[in-house]
Amino acid sequence: NMASIFFSIVQAAEDTTGGLVSCQAAGECNFCALMTMINDIVSWVIIIGTLFAVVVLAYAGMLLIFSRGDTAALEKGKQTFINSIIGILIMLAGWMIVDTTIKLVTGGKLGMWNEVECGAGEFSVGEAKYYIALTAEEIEQIRGVDDEAVGAFEQDHGIVIGGGANCPGASADQVVGIPGEPGKYLLPSAANNYVRMRQAAANDGITLRITSAWRSQATQEAIWERHNCDVTGCRGIVARPCSKGGGGSNHNGGVAVDIAGSSRGSTIYNWLKANGGRFNFYNNLPNDPVHWSPTGR
Repeated sequence: NMASIFFSIVQAAEDTTGGLVSCQAAGECNFCALMTMINDIVSWVIIIGTLFAVVVLAYAGMLLIFSRGDTAALEKGKQTFINSIIGILIMLAGWMIVDTTIKLVTGGKLGMWNEVECGAGEFSVGEAKYYIALTAEEIEQIRGVDDEAVGAFEQDHGIVIGGGANCPGASADQVVGIPGEPGKYLLPSAANNYVRMRQAAANDGITLRITSAWRSQATQEAIWERHNCDVTGCRGIVARPCSKGGGGSNHNGGVAVDIAGSSRGSTIYNWLKANGGRFNFYNNLPNDPVHWSPTGR
């Protein structure tokens, strides 16, 4: 009967929301929990409202069917039907407004159905708020991970996974000039690897030229400021300087190079992808194909 259907839907609504108050401990009852609760209440109201609309539509249909020439009953049935449709449209419009507002406030992704995505304790979009420092050895161990998936995880959760080993970075007296590359410097081992790689590329008819190598922390900060990264985040394009709570760049560590002409799909890029690993140079950055380093990031 109608009562059993009603209570079944109410139970389904409760099961769907998992309880209106989702947090249990005091520390869990934060802004994210508040948004989740509001979202659950709206979902519950939508389900109950849908049930009510179905009942009203059924009532309107009965009036139309059994009016039997009764003009008043026929008109009442039509008006009830129209009012219920208008009510459904108003309910859906209200749901869309609330759903979009919640997603804008929490930094969630806009989509077809309401789901609060709170992120890693922050709700702003674009700038990472947390930094996870990994040693060079740890980065080496996870190199086989799908870096595009790692990048997506960073963006979704507002965190940066990178090498704290680049802080404070290599100093000017630790790097050496690269033969044939005026004004470009690397740590001795990286410089030797690059020269060997450049020669191997030349043997295959490929010319490699460096546009950027070792950078001081001051230079990294200047690049960050020039790109207005405090506002945009510059994720995947400019590494966050150590002074900004980041791990610096592999350029600061004196082990990374940017290579001219290494656009994705180019002859130079394809050669480096196929051969760079032999000389400890990798690229796993979807948005920066010119950057080559031991970690690929």
